[in-house]
Amino acid sequence: MPASHSCVAKSSLRKKILFASVPLLLLFGISEILSLAFLTYNTPKIRQMAARRVNPAYTSRPWFNETFLQSSFQQPGGWRTPEGATFILPHDYQDQYFTVTEGVRRTTDFLGTRNEQQQIKLFTLGGSTTYCSEVPDHLTYPSQLQKRLSQNATTKNVRVRNLGVTTVNAHQEVDRLKFEIARGNVPDICIFLDGINDVHQGVYNKNVKGTIFGQEKQYQRKNSLWRIAKNSATARLLANLSTQMAAVQIPPHLENPIEVRRLTELTADHYEDTMLEAQRICDRHNILMIAFIQPTSHTTPREILQKQGNFELINGNNHHAAYRTAFNALRGKIQSLKQKNINAFDITDAFASTSQPIFVDAMHVNDVGNAILSNIIFERSLPLIERRTAEIAARYEQSGLQ
Repeated sequence: MPASHSCVAKSSLRKKILFASVPLLLLFGISEILSLAFLTYNTPKIRQMAARRVNPAYTSRPWFNETFLQSSFQQPGGWRTPEGATFILPHDYQDQYFTVTEGVRRTTDFLGTRNEQQQIKLFTLGGSTTYCSEVPDHLTYPSQLQKRLSQNATTKNVRVRNLGVTTVNAHQEVDRLKFEIARGNVPDICIFLDGINDVHQGVYNKNVKGTIFGQEKQYQRKNSLWRIAKNSATARLLANLSTQMAAVQIPPHLENPIEVRRLTELTADHYEDTMLEAQRICDRHNILMIAFIQPTSHTTPREILQKQGNFELINGNNHHAAYRTAFNALRGKIQSLKQKNINAFDITDAFASTSQPIFVDAMHVNDVGNAILSNIIFERSLPLIERRTAEIAARYEQSGLQ
């Protein structure tokens, strides 16, 4: 073929490819625009906010408003993992509802001595139900616990620190305690509030020694849509839709009673081992340790949820049966821990005491729920805390600090 004919053929081929690609590029551009518009007005965050605007657990509360709702979804602006750690920490953040400093959310209502040497430091360790992003600073369970302690003459110098962090389980909380001790931040008392994240990681994720945060990151790394989602709104939309579809489907292993029983036993055993490790650490540093198995919608009777108006928690939670089984296994470890001289309490039925709407979702509660939680923790812990405060006061007196 003459050279001129070859050039014409190549030029013709390039034109065909160009003309064929134009519709594809146009289609992709339209897809990107539509996906971006959809993501702008229909994200998981927007749907959650819309649901909370009409949730009686919020609409019945005088402090709830749109500004708080926006703030609750913006804070703390990100999370970080210290090098070599398994736990995560919130970024520093401050507005009229939330204050987070050096990984600790602000606790209000301390009325005791300003002499830090005479303050008795109490750490509350837990997941998002301790951090309490569903309420302002002064209505978290640690703040309401602080208020109860401040009103008691024998415990008014106990100062509560809220070390709760979203998604963490008991094992991560123990790592956090070790981290704080290593940097010289040693508490006199620590309270662990656990259950839901341990169950989710051990039973739902089938990885009792893993972390929820790590599991989510691993899923995104393996999912090719998430890998390109940073550069494509269409991929981001498809990734979000696949995640949502997975969330509403019951994982096959949760429909297998034998597998659920195996996973719940592993989860309960791991929780017990973790609490025993925590007690050994606390014994070495003369820390009073108190452990609680927490209440959630999964541990609240169905008839109580119905009275509270939480019909979606009764009918819409497709993991409910498996989680109830897992919580029963955790409750079974309380007596075992007590026999090993650990101050352990089962308060899983705490929310059965009210017919008020308290559940913001299946796990998190409003200020009324936090008040119930703080009251029962206060009542169960008070004799132990009073004994410890007396010991510390006597030690200060002997050392001439008083």
